Amino acid sequence: MIKNINSLSASYNLRYIINDDYENAYRVNVDKYDWKNKEIVEESEFVNGYKLVKLANEFYGYIRESDNKLMEHLYNIATDFNEYGYAMVGRNDTVTWINKDFNYLSDKGWVEDPVYDKNNEWFNGYMDGMCSVDKFSNGSIPLSRIGKNSEICSYIGVDGKIIYFKAIDGDTLRLSSAIRYGTNFDEHNHATSEGIGFSKDNYFLFGEGYYADFNDLTKYSLENGVIDKIEEKIKRKKIGEG
Repeated sequence: MIKNINSLSASYNLRYIINDDYENAYRVNVDKYDWKNKEIVEESEFVNGYKLVKLANEFYGYIRESDNKLMEHLYNIATDFNEYGYAMVGRNDTVTWINKDFNYLSDKGWVEDPVYDKNNEWFNGYMDGMCSVDKFSNGSIPLSRIGKNSEICSYIGVDGKIIYFKAIDGDTLRLSSAIRYGTNFDEHNHATSEGIGFSKDNYFLFGEGYYADFNDLTKYSLENGVIDKIEEKIKRKKIGEG
């Protein structure tokens, strides 16, 4: 059972990158693919209502604690549910978050994941998920970075909603189309990112749902004497070096 997954990215041919370790990608053994073989070969403890299990068919699944039932949703790779009720999963070269209703997050919102047909006769592995997902930040406003492709990213809150950041003037920065290479939020609820298209600005993101660009930060720094303080520091440093 794979533990301590902080970030999960989809690669190709059922390869998944754990914690940005590209040299040791997790590879699914397709020779064992037989979705009807649900023999449990490995299991963990119950965490937040569900137990993560690995099956003989090379899939991961979940046993619900309330009735000890093996849920019918299967994944190539998966984690325990976190304290907010979400788990990282990957299937068919895509990764995403799922909730305890076994809906998954796409760029259109939460989508039902109907894995089996009524008669339980076939397995539909398609999932319109993400390119990458990261665990929630540790600050007072936990946020998770999600990547739709290799460049464009967004963030979601513990309520499961995609965050749209507003500038001081009230404009909304729609991250699904305006942000790339965003960083994870730190313990102070701050992150940085770079714009795309006609907007090449670097943005400073606040977990409360606001952002500032370079001009905003410069203006604020000048108005509040921050630049003067930096210049004084430089002068003292130069005197000390002299």
